[in-house]
Amino acid sequence: MQISFDRKTITNCLQQNFVLPTFQRDYKWELKHLQDLMSDIQDSFFDNWEPDHGRRTVLGYAPYFLGTIIVTPVAEGANLIVDGQQRITTLTYILCYFHRMKNLNPGLNISSIDNTIRRQVAGENSFNLSAEGARKQLFDALMDDCKDEIEFYSKVDSIADKDPGTVKIWTLYQKIDSLIDSRIKDENLLPHFVDYLTECVYLFQIGVDKERDGHKVFVTMNDRGLKLSPIDLLKG
Repeated sequence: MQISFDRKTITNCLQQNFVLPTFQRDYKWELKHLQDLMSDIQDSFFDNWEPDHGRRTVLGYAPYFLGTIIVTPVAEGANLIVDGQQRITTLTYILCYFHRMKNLNPGLNISSIDNTIRRQVAGENSFNLSAEGARKQLFDALMDDCKDEIEFYSKVDSIADKDPGTVKIWTLYQKIDSLIDSRIKDENLLPHFVDYLTECVYLFQIGVDKERDGHKVFVTMNDRGLKLSPIDLLKG
C-alpha cells in the first residue's frame, strides 16, 4: 500500500477537484459541530492577534491544524474523498459566506476566495467539491453576486427538491453570522480573519492509490489500537 502525507492550507486543499463516492453518507453535521469549528479557529486567531498587527503579520501566525482527510485519485485529476466529506463541505459553505461578505462590503478589501470554491470549466462555473442538482443550485445561489437580501433568500427558497443534507447546509450557513466573534465585527477584522482561515489553517491530506486502501487507513486510524493525532501521522 502506497501512502502519501501532505500538509495543505485551506486554500491549497480546497482548490483541488473533489468527488464523493456513492457510499458516502449525506451531510450530517449539526450546529454544535459548526460552533466548535468556528470557535476553535477564532480562538486560535486571537491567541496570535495584537492590535498593531497588519494583514501581512497574520500570515506568519502559528498554524492551526483542523484534522485529517483521506483521498484517492480518480479520473480527470480528481480526488475521491474517502474520509473528510463533512469538513470539506463545511469549509466550502463557510468560504461561500465570506465570499458574499466581500461582495456586500467591498471597502473591507477581503481577499478573493472565489478560486478556492470553484473554477471555470468549458466556460461554466464548476465547484471544486462536486455538487449536482439542488446542492449545486444552492452553491450557485450562495456564490451569486446578488446584493439584495430578499432576492438572495428568494433564490434559495425557490430551489426545488432539496435533499435533507442540502437543507442542513442552508440552515447552518444562515447561522454563520451569529458565530462570528463580536471582536472581529467591531474591530473590522474580517479581512484579517479570512486571511488567517485560508492561509494559516491546515488539513493533513493522506493519499492512497486505491479506494479500498483508504478504507483500511480509515479503520486503522479510528478502530484499532492507539488513536493517532495528525502530528503523529505526519511524523510517521
